Amino acid sequence: SSRWEDGPGRVFMLKQQQVYERAMRRQEARVTAETMAVAEDLQRRRAVLLVRTAGRRERAFLEAHQRGEYYARQKLKQERRGIEDARRVWQEKETKRLTLGMDEKQMWEEAMQVSEDLDRFDENRKKQEAARKARTAATLAMFVQD
Repeated sequence: SSRWEDGPGRVFMLKQQQVYERAMRRQEARVTAETMAVAEDLQRRRAVLLVRTAGRRERAFLEAHQRGEYYARQKLKQERRGIEDARRVWQEKETKRLTLGMDEKQMWEEAMQVSEDLDRFDENRKKQEAARKARTAATLAMFVQD
């Protein structure tokens, strides 16, 4: 009894397998080559963009210096400093307005005066409360005696 592995079928299958493997290797090589070409193209484009951008920045920097301006970043920092200075001046003005132009000693004296006034007010309120309770107790005592 003969099997297909022993006859021409075996040779045919081996040949088909070799053809298939070669085709796969060619396909992988083609895909790799295409990927490499795309990557090289992207790298080349990126290099061109970097050179162009660097050139633009350099030109802008030189033109700004020729015009007597600061470099953009320094200009932004200067604007920010100006805004902070203006805010600080405004805060100082507002503090003077709210403290009525008093210095620290005067403010302390004013605060102590207000504190004493509040203490006196509390004492008066407590006295009035005690007097009201006493009147209420006296009124109740009158009714209880009757």
